[in-house]
Amino acid sequence: MNEVSKPFRYTYSTIFTAKMRNFLKKSIWIYFAASAIISCLLWGVNAGACLLFLGIFGVLILISLTAMTLSTFFIYQRKKLDDMVISFREPDIEILWENKNIRETKNWDWIQKVKERENVYYLDLAVWPKNTLMIDKSRLSIEEDELLHRLFKEHQKVG
Repeated sequence: MNEVSKPFRYTYSTIFTAKMRNFLKKSIWIYFAASAIISCLLWGVNAGACLLFLGIFGVLILISLTAMTLSTFFIYQRKKLDDMVISFREPDIEILWENKNIRETKNWDWIQKVKERENVYYLDLAVWPKNTLMIDKSRLSIEEDELLHRLFKEHQKVG
């Protein structure tokens, strides 16, 4: 077996999970630091500054979660019919857009990096806006999992 083909479908849950994952990786730390700096500049380092920090941080998180929820809804409305089958092969990656009946071939640079967790592969794509595909390992045979792992390593995507 030299190929792993898997169907992908955008769902509200998968889009929100990808957004939340990116938020927790990057944005939350920026908000944390900005809240701390603003609090210290306005109040110095004391109990009042701690309360201000928590308030600013909480408001930023609330605004971010609201924005993520709304953007996830709009993205889902746009992509809910974009069913695809992605085939991972040695030389390239092929995408079959089922609803459009279009085949697209991508090189391995299309995947920026792969994070492997116990039960899932997160594929961060090198596209804008940021996009993440998730492959549930429980839906892979042992051979498919081994081949995907080998392909990701060979193309230096595991990070």
